[in-house]
Amino acid sequence: MSMKRQKFLLFRVYRFQDTEAYGDLYDLYYERIRRFTYFKLPKAEDADEVTAEVFLRGWEYATSSRVENAPALFYRIARN
Repeated sequence: MSMKRQKFLLFRVYRFQDTEAYGDLYDLYYERIRRFTYFKLPKAEDADEVTAEVFLRGWEYATSSRVENAPALFYRIARN
């Protein structure tokens, strides 16, 4: 996905709370974040829970603040 498209989706999420735009970001980054959490946690079930929490917190943050880089946000949330 191009950086312009990603920024456009993030703008739609921030400005209009567009769930479809966030769904596109979710589809794009879910596997990467899931893989990241899987290697950090001992159980696959824990990785699934943390991944869901990452995207929930990502939604909360993206609808309240401007985000420039979606993967950076998701990885930062997952790391913390």
